[in-house]
Amino acid sequence: MTRTELLALADRVEKEPPSRELDGDVECARWGEWKPYGEAPNGSALCAEFRQHGVVRDDVPFYTSSLDDAVSAMPKGLYWQVSWNGECSTWTAGLPPRAQRFARTPAAALTAANLRYRAADMTED
Repeated sequence: MTRTELLALADRVEKEPPSRELDGDVECARWGEWKPYGEAPNGSALCAEFRQHGVVRDDVPFYTSSLDDAVSAMPKGLYWQVSWNGECSTWTAGLPPRAQRFARTPAAALTAANLRYRAADMTED
């Protein structure tokens, strides 16, 4: 997966409501592979390994809606913080903080932080 693709996925995670399609895309990005299965109804490309019969597999973590699942994907030793004001989440990640952004849920905020942190360490496409 390229830096541009990671950043585009982070944008989607911040803006779109939590969904299994996004969770599937994050799982693909987490493993560093982007193998388009085809276009889902919302236009997202998903890895064939994490999609069966048009549905994201049950064993794919709920990165955009479960804070526990989002935390489990964070790199070890990374400083991160998520705050919630009742309407949106804000996050910071990295040492020193590399980014501060907003998302719809704390889990989505942390997942987007993870994607942006990984993209920051990549060279250009």
